[in-house]
Amino acid sequence: MLSVYSFNEQAIVDFCEITHDHNVVHDPQFMKSQGKKAVVPGMLILSKAIGMAEEIIRKGANTFHLFLNSMVGANEPLTIGYRVLEMAPIKAEIIARNSKDTLSHKGNSSIIYKRNKVINDRPYGQQLSLETKAMQIESFSNQIALKENPLGAILFSIAYASHSLFQAIEKPISNIEKEIQGYLNKDDQYNKQSPFYQSILIHLPDQIHVPIGGVPLDYFIQFERIKEGRTYGAQVFCTQNGEEVYSSYYVLTAIPDRLIMRMAPNL
Repeated sequence: MLSVYSFNEQAIVDFCEITHDHNVVHDPQFMKSQGKKAVVPGMLILSKAIGMAEEIIRKGANTFHLFLNSMVGANEPLTIGYRVLEMAPIKAEIIARNSKDTLSHKGNSSIIYKRNKVINDRPYGQQLSLETKAMQIESFSNQIALKENPLGAILFSIAYASHSLFQAIEKPISNIEKEIQGYLNKDDQYNKQSPFYQSILIHLPDQIHVPIGGVPLDYFIQFERIKEGRTYGAQVFCTQNGEEVYSSYYVLTAIPDRLIMRMAPNL
């Protein structure tokens, strides 16, 4: 199932407000001052694409292996959706394409599938509790066409994890967190860097817990160094009221801000 879709500037602004994403590349006014289009948040594209693949999840898919590649600008048409690869166990490719395949990296496509092994992850690392408002999940779900659909709440908790990751970096506790902050907070503006998701692996539990608005989401975060100053991993475990929502592993790459601006689509 594939559909052509685009995200206008207001959709980008609304998504960032709901998920507390403060990256300036998503700010239409700032980007216009640079001769660039506002960049569509990768998590907005992923949420829309996974939401369209709801039937795959209902058929048992409980693992998302997601990759992010190119940047997409406001109002740029995207072919979004999924393609079934296998029926038993269920497996599908998640697709978002314009001139490039946005959800692939070095030949690896984004997929959702039913895993064949038990995942026994447990919370560890720095705990961050993020407040949620009663309407926050509802507004998010409406934006990705999942009104009153439990999947919308789950995807919100995944998108909201970005806020927890950046809070952990802004208020570091572990040596690795302090190391990451040191590289991202360089005084030399020419060499300043920002984190960019390379891949995300998400495991849903066998017993699905659907988050509700108005109750904090707890994120347990543990960073690890893959390549100093360049690539880091982050184990993120999300719970609400002590119930597991999902466990995940992020790979983040540091990219110079000047390169990010160069990669952003021109007006």
